[in-house]
Amino acid sequence: MKAKSSRRTIRRVERFALFDTKADSGISIWGETRSALFRHAVMGLNHLMFGPSRRLAYTVLQSQPCKIAGHDPESLLVNLLSEIVFLQEERDIEVTDLSEIRLERGLLTGALFFIAPGRRCLRVVKSITYHQLKVQKTPRGWHARLVVDL
Repeated sequence: MKAKSSRRTIRRVERFALFDTKADSGISIWGETRSALFRHAVMGLNHLMFGPSRRLAYTVLQSQPCKIAGHDPESLLVNLLSEIVFLQEERDIEVTDLSEIRLERGLLTGALFFIAPGRRCLRVVKSITYHQLKVQKTPRGWHARLVVDL
């Protein structure tokens, strides 16, 4: 009797990718839902600013509720990431994640998670721009593309 072989296909989920422009940098972001798109944007910005994480588990310093307003998905994305840049500059902490996301009528609420400083910021982000900004629904979910001023 021959043993049955079970094959599982593990699909790599692409969450974000960094790209360079003439003087700045950018992030392409994917998510199955709009909430996932915003969460992956936070992760992509963290990767851009601090580089890939070498730690498997983070020690959470604190979490903080966030409430971001915007008149469309593009402005919500810019406002969310601008808030993270502000928090990093003001408090010298690394925002690693966004969870408990709710999106309702131009308002994003959720919880931002921070870790204690310890990694050096590799790229200082001056601002999140509207240049080449795009947020769109695709057959596979949601996709966004944005440029940050370094």
